[in-house]
Amino acid sequence: MDSPLKELMTRLTASTFFLLLVIVTANSIASVAAGPQNMLSVATLFSRLCVAFFYTMVVWFTLTRGHPLAQAAGWQPRVTALLGAFLFMVSLVWLKKPDLGIASHMAATALLTTGSALMLVILAHLGKSFSIMAEARTLVVNGPYAIVRHPLYVAEVIATLGVLIEFFSWAAVTVVAIQFAFQILRMRNEEAVLLRTFPIDYARYMARTKRLLPGIW
Repeated sequence: MDSPLKELMTRLTASTFFLLLVIVTANSIASVAAGPQNMLSVATLFSRLCVAFFYTMVVWFTLTRGHPLAQAAGWQPRVTALLGAFLFMVSLVWLKKPDLGIASHMAATALLTTGSALMLVILAHLGKSFSIMAEARTLVVNGPYAIVRHPLYVAEVIATLGVLIEFFSWAAVTVVAIQFAFQILRMRNEEAVLLRTFPIDYARYMARTKRLLPGIW
């Protein structure tokens, strides 16, 4: 397990990163709010507000959560967690937006708005058990987590599909596919840590819930 000093440095680094994302998102909100308003811009504004609140909550939970009871060892779970969470976001620096019709913009905005709102609600339920890395603090099995084991990732996939439409290209599709592959590994790493920490309760939970799709997988 990490030393208290290393844990503190990790928290401060993660919090600073997400605080920067809050600032960037706030700037984009101001830009949208200052422009002409229509149905798409209002939906975009709402989705970005949800994202801003999401990042703000991540900062708060990261700073105030307790020390983990257990965490995955080695470099693989850490790299996997980072790539599963941020690979597509980083790739947006070099991916270009194609010319889209109004229907594509509406579909992208609807997915991004839905995913962002769900992310906010699910994170509020997960609370201080949230972490980027594979760690165990408390076992959350109710609310959205009574439906599937990783509802936050379901919401992230929905939002990611919205962004993918806006940046659609085969390169973007490839990046999203790679990120999703890492996300699956990330889920397995998290499940292994939770199963090791809460062997009986988490085994029962796994037996009655699917990973991402209720009743399917």
